[in-house]
Amino acid sequence: METDLTQSRMNLLLTFDRNFLQHGVVMLRSLFYNNPSVGFNIYIYTEDKEVVSEKLSKEFEQESAKFIFIDFDQSRFPKLKTKFHYGEGYYKIIYLRLNIGEVLPDLDRILLIDVDLVVNGDISEFYEQDLGDNEIMAAVAEVRPSNFKKFGIEPEKRNAKTNFNCGVTLVDLKKWRDWGVSKKAVDHIIKYEDILAAPTQDTLNPLFYNNWKICLPKYNLHHFYLQYPFKIEDLPYTKDEIKDSIENPIIVHYSGAMRPWEYLDINPYSYLYWKYLNMTSYNGYSYRDRNLKNFLTRWSRFLKVKISRIGIYK
Repeated sequence: METDLTQSRMNLLLTFDRNFLQHGVVMLRSLFYNNPSVGFNIYIYTEDKEVVSEKLSKEFEQESAKFIFIDFDQSRFPKLKTKFHYGEGYYKIIYLRLNIGEVLPDLDRILLIDVDLVVNGDISEFYEQDLGDNEIMAAVAEVRPSNFKKFGIEPEKRNAKTNFNCGVTLVDLKKWRDWGVSKKAVDHIIKYEDILAAPTQDTLNPLFYNNWKICLPKYNLHHFYLQYPFKIEDLPYTKDEIKDSIENPIIVHYSGAMRPWEYLDINPYSYLYWKYLNMTSYNGYSYRDRNLKNFLTRWSRFLKVKISRIGIYK
């Protein structure tokens, strides 16, 4: 695999298929638009290589990014019996991410990033940040309380109250290999398969609840910060840090039910998705689920969220 791995380039891993190709294109367009002076090595795992490769080549032929499609044989791992909501093909993605240090043995750092998001600013500071000797990754905390107890863990240090979200995760691959993460992660997912809700997050969080660097929510503003009420004292951020992140996000993650390509979406940053979509060949895409019933449901959802979040910063 021939790659350009100079220090001036960022390494990213994306995993998606033809069903999320539109969103992958929008995400990449937003990334390149807001980071014009950065070179990227975009590592992609997909089961639709021919379709994805052709689309990206045409869409981004003027960009300096290098697209590198990677292969991964998951046959040496046991097939998981749990039917996760993303379908059977999701098993491969899970095992790929958990074995990323061995899949990409020549890299020391990579940004694992979902494609259901937009990058609305410069990510250099996030990517280039230092990780301490005891920190294997950098990520953003989730609003929900931690689920460590179901794994028999009682954490006592700084990250005890919350998980990190894996949608935007900077990983030290050298530590990943040195610490033997791949084997530990696979052993964990097999042992606890029956109680895993989000397989990757429910594996990495219990393993590294005290070994991740807390980053501001502006680097992964996922739907929990926008949709659900939360107690600021339960999070590792100040009130001002949360407020600034919500008002000035660098990465907006369209997770949960807040997806701008669906008419029921009520994400206040949906307009950013459409902004970058209109810079692509998908310009002209419109909702396919617009009807009176969904219109009423949408406004009902919007009002419930508004009411639930009254006084959240007081």
